[in-house]
Amino acid sequence: MFSNQKTVLTFTASALLITGCGGSDNNRSSTPVATPEPDPVVDTYTVQLKGEQEVPMVESDNQAMATVTITDGETLSAMLDLSSVAGVTGAHIHAGEVGINGDVVFAFSDDDMDGSWEIQDEMVSDDQLAMLLAGGLYINVHTSAQASGELRGQILVESQSVHVFMLKGEQEVPSVYTSAYGHGYVFYDSATGAMETNVWTWDVQGEAAHVHAGQAGLSGGVVLALEMGEGEGMWQSPDGSMLTGDEASQLMAAELYVNVHSSEHAGGEIRGQILPEDYQLMVFPLSGMQEVPQVDTEATGLGYATLNSSSGELKLNAHVFDMTATAAHVHQGEIAMSGDVAIMLEANSEMDGLWQTPAGTMLEASTQAALLAGGHYVNVHSDDFPGGELRGQIVASPWQVLAFDLSGAQEVPSVMSSAGGDGYGLVNSKSGELLLRVITENMTATAAHLHAGTAGANGGVAVGLNQSTDNMAMWMTPDSTVLGAEDLAEFLDAGHYVNVHSAEFASGEIRGQALTANTHLLPLAFSGDNSVPPVDTMASGEGAFTINTSTGSLRGAFSVSNMVSTAAHIHQGAVGQTGDVVVMLEATDTGYKVPDAQLLTADQTNTLIGGGHYVNVHSDAHPSGEIRAQIQPE
Repeated sequence: MFSNQKTVLTFTASALLITGCGGSDNNRSSTPVATPEPDPVVDTYTVQLKGEQEVPMVESDNQAMATVTITDGETLSAMLDLSSVAGVTGAHIHAGEVGINGDVVFAFSDDDMDGSWEIQDEMVSDDQLAMLLAGGLYINVHTSAQASGELRGQILVESQSVHVFMLKGEQEVPSVYTSAYGHGYVFYDSATGAMETNVWTWDVQGEAAHVHAGQAGLSGGVVLALEMGEGEGMWQSPDGSMLTGDEASQLMAAELYVNVHSSEHAGGEIRGQILPEDYQLMVFPLSGMQEVPQVDTEATGLGYATLNSSSGELKLNAHVFDMTATAAHVHQGEIAMSGDVAIMLEANSEMDGLWQTPAGTMLEASTQAALLAGGHYVNVHSDDFPGGELRGQIVASPWQVLAFDLSGAQEVPSVMSSAGGDGYGLVNSKSGELLLRVITENMTATAAHLHAGTAGANGGVAVGLNQSTDNMAMWMTPDSTVLGAEDLAEFLDAGHYVNVHSAEFASGEIRGQALTANTHLLPLAFSGDNSVPPVDTMASGEGAFTINTSTGSLRGAFSVSNMVSTAAHIHQGAVGQTGDVVVMLEATDTGYKVPDAQLLTADQTNTLIGGGHYVNVHSDAHPSGEIRAQIQPE
């Protein structure tokens, strides 16, 4: 090695000598050689903006993309394409961690008015740069429709991720009837293990909140206890919260959830599965009403599933109650249609009534698309009902399932007929897309329509139904049926019914109120015998109410006959008891109706569902009540 070094030195000296020959001092340059400037260090961050990252979340069909660059750790520039977003009034970079609103740090401008918003070469302080690297800066886009912000996106480095999720009673195991809800936001940095959780809740008096380990539909142990934040209804992780490697794996597999406990629901009133970007949550009811044909059973069930759209992995947990199941499967088939078995579910050996997909269940892309479009269902079999006692169409929010029966008793006025029918449907609570299928029996139908009208009242035609060419007993909505915003709101609040006409009953032989899974029909049959004490009278009445157990919305009407009434009220009281007035009813030409926008509290709703309210109709002859009907679910 020494000789190699010597050779190099000798060569270098010779080269210097040759260079100097024939030269003079006058020919030598005295100008110093400039040192080249180093290339700037540019860090680039791509930001996706959505309404779901807003606080609180915003429902918006708009999205946007932005690019943020930091040059030499000193200057910030950004490009934000809002050319497809209407009504933009401003855009800024704010200081605030995920789930928290903060002050403006930098402002975008759109000088050319072309929808391309920019920030050019703004100086960045060390503190601001530190906030950015820690996930503490976000972009917010303000519009005329959402002045405080319609689209938001956290600025993240490659190792960081944001998870946003809803908290609802329906995600609890078992589900909880409550109007409470929440918005959850989680930030995770895989490089450090740091986790920040901010949860906002409404209409719940939370006493504790935790991050738990568990798949959708399963309960698990506490991973992290949350603390009450400064805002009302806010819960957040303690400073410096970290996830272990196993807990991080659970997070990225959608196997962590937030549970908010209350005094009324100590096990949890609202729950939210923490979902990575490529996961879809599905929560769906199982009932005999969804079977084809419908099954009369006391059994009930709840289904929970997550689908990883990247890997195709499906994890499904279905709980059944008040039945002894012999088998359960995922079938391919739309609502009201039967299909082949796609996946055989396994009975959990440690928990009665729990049926699950086998570990490692994977779906191809085409099967995933069919599943997310409502093209699969869970069917649970028993000895009493070998073809299936409980069925649940697998749907993801914002799709909702409908199942209802049709009868002459629901007609206004009621019809004596042996005809009947089963109603099924899917409705998208965001877009208004609607699929209804009705199967009739013991009748020859001449027409069928979807009408606007609450239970116990008649209304105009909203959508004409088509008769199936394959099954003359089936009537369905035309392809691509979409309800407008006002009609959709009414439909979701039990404001529509299906009416099936025949030659014998031109105005309608059977009728069924179109009900989502969280809405119950409450038939009303009035007589003096129901009064306390009983009243000898020829007066009578009939009608129906509906109650939405999630919102407490009470609707409906009834008619009275053979009496001159003076007032009518809903009272609290079980059969054979009397109690105080809860709701004063409004008079109509034929009877009474529930006042518009009538909401019951959660306690009142639970009492109503339990048969603890009645309707009392008063007259001059019987001031304390001439006829009465106990309010009970069908």
